[in-house]
Amino acid sequence: MFLLALVLLSILSTYAAKNSVAAQENSSVIKKSSSSKQCNATLGTAKSRVETGRDANVDLIQRFSADNGYPPNRPVMLQFTIGGSAGSSIMNSPEFMRSISTDIIDDCSDVSAVAFNLNQTDWTEVFGLIEGKVEKFKCYSPGTPYPGWGYQGCP
Repeated sequence: MFLLALVLLSILSTYAAKNSVAAQENSSVIKKSSSSKQCNATLGTAKSRVETGRDANVDLIQRFSADNGYPPNRPVMLQFTIGGSAGSSIMNSPEFMRSISTDIIDDCSDVSAVAFNLNQTDWTEVFGLIEGKVEKFKCYSPGTPYPGWGYQGCP
């Protein structure tokens, strides 16, 4: 988690802390993402998909804005922090996370990536728009320079 935090801090603007939003029950989760009603509905659906039928919850959703590294027309990355005893099952399901990410990226015109973090761990998976398709980001090793869009620091 520490390494990911360092990487994110190196590419994200100071607005990240201001745009942190705690997920609340029965809410559309984020009010500050795209102004689109469709986007907000999709975020609410994504939260429900994570939480329905299992002991998992979305503890936090953060919005990161930056113009360094992100595709120029989609400067937002959303991070879902997942809690609950079934959180690891969410993290072990790349197709589930890709499906949620694809829906969000399709319906939120400013979002280029969606990260999933297992609460209180350094386990993070990122899915983002690469050459027109939503793909899982590749890992790069600590201590090496950030290779650019499409990579995430991995412990």
